[in-house]
Amino acid sequence: MSSLVALASVKQAPEAANRDRLIRRPEVLRILGVSKTTWYGMVARGEAPRGFRISARCVGWSERAIYDFVKQRQQGAGPREV
Repeated sequence: MSSLVALASVKQAPEAANRDRLIRRPEVLRILGVSKTTWYGMVARGEAPRGFRISARCVGWSERAIYDFVKQRQQGAGPREV
């Protein structure tokens, strides 16, 4: 989770405020800085937005939904204990 907050605080989505685009799993994982297993665990627990089926073998996420998720996680993150 720390990589999620750290990466998200550096990475901003300039176009996300103006328009929404469809992104695939590799880009979602790059934005969040988590593994595929961690991501799907978060989705299964209802902590992260579910993707939607584009075709029989293709799933995508709204870029805006992903950046909103990051923002929500940042706001809920307290000081990190060492």
